Amino acid sequence: MQSIRLNSKAKLVKYYLAVILILLFFISSCGFQLNRHQNTLLNNAKSIGIRQVNNKSFTPRLSLIFKEILSNKLAYEGIHETESDDADLSVELTIKEAKLLRTESAILGNQNQVVNNYEFLFVVSGEFSLYDQRDQSTIFKRIPLSGSYRLETFSENINLMEVDEGNYRAVENITKKIVSYLTQNF
Repeated sequence: MQSIRLNSKAKLVKYYLAVILILLFFISSCGFQLNRHQNTLLNNAKSIGIRQVNNKSFTPRLSLIFKEILSNKLAYEGIHETESDDADLSVELTIKEAKLLRTESAILGNQNQVVNNYEFLFVVSGEFSLYDQRDQSTIFKRIPLSGSYRLETFSENINLMEVDEGNYRAVENITKKIVSYLTQNF
């Protein structure tokens, strides 16, 4: 009879201990917040503007795509974008080159047949500069950047939609690097 009482008391103590630990966990983590979408800009800036995107490549519309992707990435990261004249920081981008490289390789397919495999590599390269509008200083001047995207297919050629997608993904790759520079996460 006495062992049953001790056993039930031990279970009761374990239950209360578990409840207390859970409450302590929730109370202690009340002020904790992930900083995933509230990045801090360089020099404690509060806003950023895209001053200019120059396209010196022979790929049309790349500057428009670049500006759109960078604006979306800044918004996603919680960085306040405004007109470059009103912003604390301003970004200037120059797209120097957009290349499409194709390589061919042979792989062994079904029934031991040789199948050609094609790889298309999209490479977009350029420079970016960052200015502090508050004191008219230059933070970064002509930092070289490049982004790439790899597409593998069994087709010898790709269509215009695939070319657009490849350029888009290569530019997306560059914008991730730019945001890393802007938030000191490089």
